Amino acid sequence: MIRGEDKVLSRLRAGDETCLRELYQQHRDDFVHWACRQYQLEQEEAKDIFQVTMVAFYENAASGKLTHLSCELKTYLFAVAKNHIHNFLRNKASATNFVDVSDIKIEDNTLEEEEAQAHQKTLVHQAIAQLPPDNRRVLELYYFHDYDMASIAREMGYKNENVAKVKKLQCLRKLSVILREKVEQLNI
Repeated sequence: MIRGEDKVLSRLRAGDETCLRELYQQHRDDFVHWACRQYQLEQEEAKDIFQVTMVAFYENAASGKLTHLSCELKTYLFAVAKNHIHNFLRNKASATNFVDVSDIKIEDNTLEEEEAQAHQKTLVHQAIAQLPPDNRRVLELYYFHDYDMASIAREMGYKNENVAKVKKLQCLRKLSVILREKVEQLNI
């Protein structure tokens, strides 16, 4: 069990990934249990959020942005993760489902509904086109080519599937921001 917040931060600043893995293992299950109970998240959602939290924590510690904690490490991690949960829930509420154009079945739709669907597809495709190429590629591999996270990691040259999950989540956030801006511009 890792204790001593300042010691942990100095180990992370030194690039000690073993320390990060130990922290992850030490706190993940408690967080997942808490997040699922408190926010009615699915276990996989809670795990993804905790992973994003740990990546952000590591980056802040390793870069020197975070040099001292005024509370216990677990308290800090849960507070940061709580912010990620709120962002996730906000994005989930406004999330856009990706639909492959060839999978859409139009049955008894009025012309108006068909036009609305076509407009939505156009907006999504335009938003995807605005993403940086690597972000666009991650989403295409996952949503259009049915790659799993391990396959995406190999294809994109990421260290492992967890990195691919974090990258996909970041890509979706960027896409959500772009779509929200497009919708606001059009006053839809």
